[in-house]
Amino acid sequence: MEHKPFFIVRFRGGLGNQLFQYAAAVVYGKIHGRTFKADITGYKNPDKQKVPRGYKLENFNINVPIATEEEIRTYKYPLGILSKIWRGIKTKIFKLDYLDFHPLYFRRTINYLDGYFQSPLYYKNHEEEIRNAFTLKPEKVSECAKHILEDIHNSVSVSVHIRRGDLVTEIDASNAQGLCSLDYYEQAIGRMNGEISLMKNSIPGTKPTYFVFSDDIYWVEDHIQFPPGTRFVSKEKLEDYEELYLMSECKHNIIGNSTFSWWAAWLNRNPTKMVYVPKQWTVKNTEHPTIIPKGWIRI
Repeated sequence: MEHKPFFIVRFRGGLGNQLFQYAAAVVYGKIHGRTFKADITGYKNPDKQKVPRGYKLENFNINVPIATEEEIRTYKYPLGILSKIWRGIKTKIFKLDYLDFHPLYFRRTINYLDGYFQSPLYYKNHEEEIRNAFTLKPEKVSECAKHILEDIHNSVSVSVHIRRGDLVTEIDASNAQGLCSLDYYEQAIGRMNGEISLMKNSIPGTKPTYFVFSDDIYWVEDHIQFPPGTRFVSKEKLEDYEELYLMSECKHNIIGNSTFSWWAAWLNRNPTKMVYVPKQWTVKNTEHPTIIPKGWIRI
């Protein structure tokens, strides 16, 4: 198979996964001097998805051309039915079900990329470029989000993300990922309160303001004890990319075992940020040895 002038990336999953896929692809392209296009066909039939997701990267300050169906067919099945037999050997398809960093990734010649790439090692030494790319287009920030952002900037703001959704309704997702316990969030909130009161240059009596984000916000409000003044942001029905942006603008973050809030914490530019993360990322906790950056605090 001839070397193609560009490669194609299959985007799948929610916004957090899409950001990982883009970051790994853009760095691969820089190293090999190639551009890439997006295969977003998996988002065209939401009724066939267990958890309906949409392609969201067009809301950020990046430009990824969308591959045509003909281009996708040519890249995935250049030998027709034989491509399925020779996939990964002769067709230069890189399909990676392993979630963490794969050391062979940058050494392969890839024409069609399919994976999750959930590790910051894929874009090591390119962090600033990735942070700049994952900024929202100004017109994508609603007036409601702007008002919340002002409150975030004017307080000792802490984002808290609680993912439930498919982890409650889908057995496969629950068995693989697992729900963070209420104890985790209560411990994280208690420790955050204590750490902020002890911070250098902190005014005596300073308390954080919690900004809570969840796909089950009313359940969260009923089951987790938050201090007075807490803002339950997800009641506002913002877009998911707006919520990620608002979380990233908080001074500190308490995240779930979710790539969505992982990216919010990673994109947070506060040099003194505290990030609390669950000690066990998945049920088996064997597939993500490098996902948690140095300095994040496991509870």
